[in-house]
Amino acid sequence: MSCLEAAGMEPNEESRQRWREFCYTNGLQPYCSAVVMEEEALNYTDDAARTLPQILSDQGVVPAMRVDQGFVPLNSFGEKGTEGIVLLQERCEDFYKSGVRIAKWRTQLECNLEMPTDVAVWENSDCIARAARICQANGLAFIAEVQTAQNTGSHSIERTAYVCEKVSTWGMAGRFSSHRWTQSAAGLPPDMPESMRRIMDDYERRRAEEDAHQSAFWRLANSSTGALLGAALAGAILWLFYCLDDVSSSPQGLWAVLFRKLGEESASQVLVKAARWRLLPRDLDKDDPYLMIEPHEGLKFYTPVGLGPGLDTCGEGLAAFFNLGFGFVEVGPVGAGGAKPEMVLQNLERRDVSQQIAQLGLLGASVGGSREELLSLMSLLGPKLQLFAVDLAALPANNRGEVAKIAKELVLAAMQLPGGGPRIFLRLPASWPDASASHEERCRAVAEVAEAARRSEASGLIICRVYCLNVLV
Repeated sequence: MSCLEAAGMEPNEESRQRWREFCYTNGLQPYCSAVVMEEEALNYTDDAARTLPQILSDQGVVPAMRVDQGFVPLNSFGEKGTEGIVLLQERCEDFYKSGVRIAKWRTQLECNLEMPTDVAVWENSDCIARAARICQANGLAFIAEVQTAQNTGSHSIERTAYVCEKVSTWGMAGRFSSHRWTQSAAGLPPDMPESMRRIMDDYERRRAEEDAHQSAFWRLANSSTGALLGAALAGAILWLFYCLDDVSSSPQGLWAVLFRKLGEESASQVLVKAARWRLLPRDLDKDDPYLMIEPHEGLKFYTPVGLGPGLDTCGEGLAAFFNLGFGFVEVGPVGAGGAKPEMVLQNLERRDVSQQIAQLGLLGASVGGSREELLSLMSLLGPKLQLFAVDLAALPANNRGEVAKIAKELVLAAMQLPGGGPRIFLRLPASWPDASASHEERCRAVAEVAEAARRSEASGLIICRVYCLNVLV
């Protein structure tokens, strides 16, 4: 519910315009010196055709603008980074021409007994310093709002004060010294420390509810109904043990034998369905942050181990696979006889999947097809992906220039999407350029595709294991 709805007003354009005119009316200057606006406010004018920055400037109030573009996942611990540094130069130029003179940049840091990590403090501080330099270079004063998220954990107010001081001194002061910026044209609003002891009361309440549920379970277990259910379950397990002569006593061994009895294709289908129904185990241990790899800015693999395309082609069990501990998951192949893009999009838009991806991993897709099909897949699936791997099997192997041209068009199409779109990778199939190619021809093919990726500004190549063996042999 928006603020206008909470006040009993219709949340339409007319209501927002009336509210802004009321807030920016004459006589505002004695009560405030600056007003922070949203980017949408630049499109509105009053009856005299004056823009909102002009209305504020005429009263002696400085127009300010929030220049960041929201928050994105930073690592597998749930910490966040601020998005918007890539397009900040162009946005600041436009804001200055519109009359804005102050830029506001938000940063959010987790605060509990384990966080923030030094990596999060360092990355966010460096991002603030870079944003300050860009904003001031375009004539905008800079305000850095560091929001310390204190709504989790059971830490004391002293812990919160320590985190706020660490971010303000060790992190921001240290990173600001490595960038050229003007201290007199920057501001840092203070963050109010707060105790989280009240969280312990909620924990005790939840613990009491869990004890009540456990008591209900034991009452069922001690009843005649529970005895019948237990006997039926034990009989089913014994039947499986006697029917399968090589079943070990462990549940993992039982699953392994069942999958071997099913065959490769059937076992893959059962595994994907089990992932969709959340029947797979869960990795409860947090991965070491040193495992994180960032080959390009904004493209972070939380662990170097991922799930490639070919298993979960339509993205049915993405959340479960991320829970297994994979740092990234690729769906597909999509298009060119593979999974239908509409089915993949439907699975990616599920609420549990989007939340899981934002917290734990990086999502990619292996796509194939003609130039028109690839551009269509970019517009359809690109906003949901971080990695867009183009399978070269459907493209002409004897025309490297065409490969570079298509890759360049995909890079430009991705830049038009919100947040800059996914990163473009070129995937070499096992038979590239053809199955009868010699060792020298395969080596030249890798070099030519790498040059095509460089000229098209693609992010990199993906080379399968079979292709590597063919080149080495």
